[in-house]
Parts: sequence; C-alpha cells; structure tokens
Amino acid sequence: MKQGSFLAFILQLFGITVVCYGALFIVFTKAVPVPTMPLELMLLMLFVVTGLAHFIILRSGKNNPTKFTYAFMFTSVIRLIIYGMFIILYGWKHAEIAKAFALTFFGLYLLYTIFEIRSILKYLKG
Repeated sequence: MKQGSFLAFILQLFGITVVCYGALFIVFTKAVPVPTMPLELMLLMLFVVTGLAHFIILRSGKNNPTKFTYAFMFTSVIRLIIYGMFIILYGWKHAEIAKAFALTFFGLYLLYTIFEIRSILKYLKG
C-alpha cells in the first residue's frame, strides 16, 4: 500500500460524507420534509463499509493482481449483501418512508462507489 494513499482516501471520503450530510439535511428538512430519514445511519454505514473495503482492496493488490481482483469482487459482493439487507430491513420497519430511503441510499451508494473506483484507478496508475 502506498504511503498516505489510504489516509488521503479516508479524508476525502470524510469530506464527501460531510457535504452529503449537509445537502441531504437541507433537502429532507426544508425542500421535501422527511423527519425520520436516518441520514446519520446511512452515511455512517457507507463511510465505514467503503473505507474498510478500500483498505482490503489496496492491501490485497500490493503484490498480486489476482488477489486484487478477488478482493475487489469479494468486497463488492459483501457490500451489496450488507446494503441490500440494510435497505430491506429499514424499509420493512419504516414503510412510510421506504421509497425515499431506498432512492437516497442508492444515490449515495453510487456516489461512494464512483469515488472509490476513481481512487483505486489512481492507485493502480501511480
């Protein structure tokens, strides 16, 4: 793992998380009021899981491209299972906001995934 690459990733991920929280807080309190939207829980889950997956991927790709590929596929599958269960369970318990919750979570998932893939590509090129 390159020196400082993981720390830089975590700091940038934290910045994205703070910006997303601020923007979504305004949206769900002012524009489209949804008082029970669990922004903190969604963003915390995405931050922790994305950071952990990124760490595993970078560490595995250190010497062996095959291990990198397997680690990337493994973390992707595990993430999708975790996120899918989270969406289903939360939506089941809070049916009144399930649609808005799922759409918001999916949008955040796309944003975090795009950011992570761009970071991995920079790591591989460098």
